[in-house]
Amino acid sequence: MNASKNQVPTQGTEKKVVTTVMAKPTVEQKPTAEVRKMPTLEELKNRATIIHLLSEKHDELTKKRNSLNKFTIAHESDNATVIVRDVNGLKFESTSPKTIGKLLEFWKEEFDDAIREIEEKLRTEFEVEQANEFRIAA
Repeated sequence: MNASKNQVPTQGTEKKVVTTVMAKPTVEQKPTAEVRKMPTLEELKNRATIIHLLSEKHDELTKKRNSLNKFTIAHESDNATVIVRDVNGLKFESTSPKTIGKLLEFWKEEFDDAIREIEEKLRTEFEVEQANEFRIAA
């Protein structure tokens, strides 16, 4: 910036000082258009495969959660048995309504969390795909 001081005479013996500031002209910056490459066919196929696999997993988890919900609604508190077996053939059985209720609730929460995670991944993949479509169209 350039500054200059000029003394301007006023009435009487006082002198008034006027400062003039001249700003340098600013260069207008134009937004640069980002050059984005169009996704290759291989990249599109990979993304489509990921979306398909996530969709299948979502369907499977939703089906299991619905089956669990039906069981929870249909079972009476005294007519269900939980059996846990390991690979060595050892097993544990319980007919406790409280234990079964807690187990069903735990499974429901696990399915809900897994479904939510898959949905977030699917949304992310679709957002990337849509962003690429907008770039291509522009």
